[in-house]
This record gives sequence, C-alpha cells and structure tokens, in this order.
Amino acid sequence: NEFVHRYASIAPSLERIHKKAEARGDRSDQRTIATKICEIALAGQDYQIGKNKVFLKDEHDAMLEQARQKVLADRILALQKAVRRYYAQQQFERAKKLAKWLQQSWLCYAERRAYCEMRLGFRRLQALYAMQHIGEKQKLYLETVPRIQVLAKGYVARRNAKFRPKAFSILQEKV
Repeated sequence: NEFVHRYASIAPSLERIHKKAEARGDRSDQRTIATKICEIALAGQDYQIGKNKVFLKDEHDAMLEQARQKVLADRILALQKAVRRYYAQQQFERAKKLAKWLQQSWLCYAERRAYCEMRLGFRRLQALYAMQHIGEKQKLYLETVPRIQVLAKGYVARRNAKFRPKAFSILQEKV
C-alpha cells in the first residue's frame, strides 16, 4: 500500500485508479497496481512482489525515486507556470486598466485645455472689440455731456432769474 501510494504518480492512469480505489476503501487492486508500476518504471529489471511488499535492489529503488522526482518536478513546474501566468494576467489587467484611465484622463485634460484656450481667446476678442468701441462711446460722451451741462446750466439760470424779482420784493417788504 505504501509503495503504491508513493509511486503511483509515475503512471497517471494508475494514479487515477489508485485514488478511486482509495476513495471507495477498496484495497484489492493494490497488488495489480504495484505490478503495473514496476512494469512501467522497471521494465526488464529484477524485482519481486510479495503479499504486502515489493522487494527491490537499491539501484531500482533509486530509479523509481528518480522517476517519481521527475514526475513531481514536472507537476511543480506546471503549477508554478499556472501561478505565474495568473499573476501575469492580473498584472496585465491592472496595466490595461491604468492605461485606459490614463488615456481617458489625458483626453479630458486635452479637451479642457483646448476649451480654456478657446475661452481665453474669446475673452481677448471681446476685450479688443470693447476697446475699439469704447473710443466711439467716449467721443459720444465728450460731445453730448458738455451740451447737456450747458442746457442744464441754462435751465437753472432761467429758473433762478424767474424767482429773483419775487425774492427781491419779499426782502424789500420785510425791511
């Protein structure tokens, strides 16, 4: 049982049979599985299978252990490969999301910058237009304000002249 459990990994099909039998609690196939393992790994070599044990020479034991180590190393490499691939995929997804975010941010920044430049240009254009028309407005003010002032002064003078005779007559009566 220990031999089959240890070296069943050398032959994947036998390993599946062993695991199914172990799950059922069936130990009747142990001897046949051990025989098949020895046939696969030690083809043409000298070994003996007893009722409960497999008798091997040291060199055969070393060969079985070496075959087992190779199978385990291959499985470990496959597992490491899968883990590395998983981490690489995760890193790629993060980089992809970051690149997408960076592109979106840059696009927003570029559009905002273009909008601000356009707004500044329109403000300059409005200021230039206002400066050109301020001269015309200033001329209008310089021409019309003195006229209005003259008319207002004339009106005030006429009104005061109209009330002066009455004021003199009131003052003379009191004295």
